[in-house]
Amino acid sequence: MLFLVLLLGCGPIYAPPAPTPTPTLPPLTPLRYESVAYGVGLITAMQFLPDGRLLAAEQDGAVKIIGKFDQHTLVHQFDVSRAGFEDGLLGLLLDPDFAQNRTVYTYRTVPDGDGNPSYGEVARHRFEDDLFKNSETILELPAYAEQLWHFGGGLTFGPDGYLYMILGDTNRVDLARDPQTPISAVLRFTKDGEVPADNPFGDSLTYAYGVRNGFGLAWHPETGLLYAGENGDTCDDELNLIEAGKDYGWGLHPFDQCPYPDDKELPLLQWTPTIAPAGLMFYTADVMPEFRNRLLLCGSNSNHVHVIEISFDGGQVVSDDVIEIDGRDFFCQAALLTGPDGWLYTATAGEIFKIGR
Repeated sequence: MLFLVLLLGCGPIYAPPAPTPTPTLPPLTPLRYESVAYGVGLITAMQFLPDGRLLAAEQDGAVKIIGKFDQHTLVHQFDVSRAGFEDGLLGLLLDPDFAQNRTVYTYRTVPDGDGNPSYGEVARHRFEDDLFKNSETILELPAYAEQLWHFGGGLTFGPDGYLYMILGDTNRVDLARDPQTPISAVLRFTKDGEVPADNPFGDSLTYAYGVRNGFGLAWHPETGLLYAGENGDTCDDELNLIEAGKDYGWGLHPFDQCPYPDDKELPLLQWTPTIAPAGLMFYTADVMPEFRNRLLLCGSNSNHVHVIEISFDGGQVVSDDVIEIDGRDFFCQAALLTGPDGWLYTATAGEIFKIGR
């Protein structure tokens, strides 16, 4: 006992560090919104060009530069199928090295002779003189003439330099359980449409599977974790943490079973009634510091922008709120984007506007 006392007396007793005080934000003025453009179709994706102009994809196949005073410049008109509510031009993405290579990627459903879906196409284009040139298909994905829903979307680049997107079950639930097909999966591929050597299922494009359908993917700016929205049937819209090789359970039970059993990876968040999660993004600008590093999600059914706080380890949702601004009841239907001015840009069918202060 004396020996222990002597040891304890040889130096200062360890004390845990005091917790870092949580910083408090200064009083913030209320959020407001401003209209950016009228007379647009349903905007499925938006990207800002290095010169500050807004490049927007409309579901009916038009890609436009949205200028001031509603001056819309047509860059390209794609021929797209519009057999249902979810096909058309579904993705638009600038290459991370766009300033050097002027490359833009798109995802659309290509029509057959009757205007019905024949296949999904991921293509790349050179943006030159405000036009798409040297277009080439890098990937063809399954679609069917009788298909009305579940074409997916959410085309994005990962921190690893590969392209990621969601392909829904294409109304073929019987194929959703096979990760060797791209159906019902989060896909991962190179800029040339090839399968990366370290994809989890060999030579398959599939990165994760068992996904019913979805329109948005987003990477956490600090942890590098990937999140996806998943659209349920009449219940159980989901927010999921997507990890390589994981199974998210779609196709194990009848498609109209509600609540749908979670036999595989559990969702971080569910919504019933459904909100139809569409665009996803993490906000990293300074205009709205209360949203910094939080996930913003567009609920296409509710027309609300959800502000979701995720735990430090990335595996839990701390809170789910919606942006509220006096005088406006709805803000979005699909696309979300942070502008170079730090404002949040959203779109409904007919209008683009921005939220900030």
